[in-house]
Amino acid sequence: MSDQPADSGINRFFQHVGLFQFASCLAGVFVFALLLRQGVSPPVIFLSMAGVFCLRFSLRPLVLLLARAVGLRGAMVTGTVLSCLQYLAIGRVEGVDGWLVAWVVATAAGDVIYWTLFHVIFASVGQQARLGRQTSLRQIISSAASIAGPPLGGLLLTWFPPVIAFSVAALLRVLSAIPLMGIPDPPFVREAPPDAYRAGRHAAAVFMTDGWVCCSSGIAWGMIAYVGLGQRYDTLGAAIATASLAGALAGVFLGRLVDFGRARQAVYLNVAAGVAINLIQAAAGYEPARIVGGMLAAALLGGLAAPSIMPAVYIAVQAAPCTLRAQIAAEGGWDCGAVLATLCCAALTWLGAPLQAGILLAIPALFVQSWLLVHLYGSGAKARPGGEALAPGD
Repeated sequence: MSDQPADSGINRFFQHVGLFQFASCLAGVFVFALLLRQGVSPPVIFLSMAGVFCLRFSLRPLVLLLARAVGLRGAMVTGTVLSCLQYLAIGRVEGVDGWLVAWVVATAAGDVIYWTLFHVIFASVGQQARLGRQTSLRQIISSAASIAGPPLGGLLLTWFPPVIAFSVAALLRVLSAIPLMGIPDPPFVREAPPDAYRAGRHAAAVFMTDGWVCCSSGIAWGMIAYVGLGQRYDTLGAAIATASLAGALAGVFLGRLVDFGRARQAVYLNVAAGVAINLIQAAAGYEPARIVGGMLAAALLGGLAAPSIMPAVYIAVQAAPCTLRAQIAAEGGWDCGAVLATLCCAALTWLGAPLQAGILLAIPALFVQSWLLVHLYGSGAKARPGGEALAPGD
């Protein structure tokens, strides 16, 4: 019997999440604000993000090569370290220049490795019967980072050149790789089993809607909030922290609903919350009080998303013949949704539509997402003998 507690892997993973998300909240939440401050227009920001996701999609086969060379855990450690390069690049952007291109490339290269392995490792160290609650706990840790990180990042960006804040965030991301080294290395199927990628098709469909929602509303709202709060980093950081504090425990209830067999109720609550958030934010305009109200709505209700979406994805991936290849298929779906959303938003803003149009674009995708999740949870999301995932409607 191992001397390590059975839950040591998930605990180390949570330690990693805390450091990694603190880095993201210290500087990453200010990326779109920084680009606006440096004179990059909204259509170009959307196009740059589309470039990130297109390049990420094309680089995804590299994840398999890296996993063969160093294992799944080693690949995630590598992706964690590489993800710091995007911060070293963005801190030096001064408009549409070479550093902006470097940021696009570095973001795609680091994220394609990190996020694919993130979900595979979490699904491997998590416990299927507690995935909802464990996903909720992960969200609470991220919320804690959202409370502490943005005010500090806002002050650093206000008092010092951007390169200082983003360099601190890059260092924190490197340090976040240390807890990962103590996680058991999940088994890796070196040769693709039959239907290895097809097993992730339902997760890919769900992720495609998630990519659309996150990138149509999330990017637009990030720019709206910065402009509406007077284009001040410190004010934006304080507002993000205040909203995060108000909504820190919102996802716990939903995670327990999923674990206790009430997944459909979780999905219905999530789509209602998502529509409400987007309508509130679209109606906020650029009034500071309404902007803060939109942030509070997102913090209080946005925590319902991950506990209703991710357990279905994780269970489907766990049941696949090869978790990594199924997750690669799922992540490819997310990239496709993100590319479509950012290109639509780029076209709309180039034609003169307000940024709020991007927020409203998320609403139809939320209804499609809820339909997919209801069918996926309705299937039981269990594994057949032999490891094949049940398809929705089976």
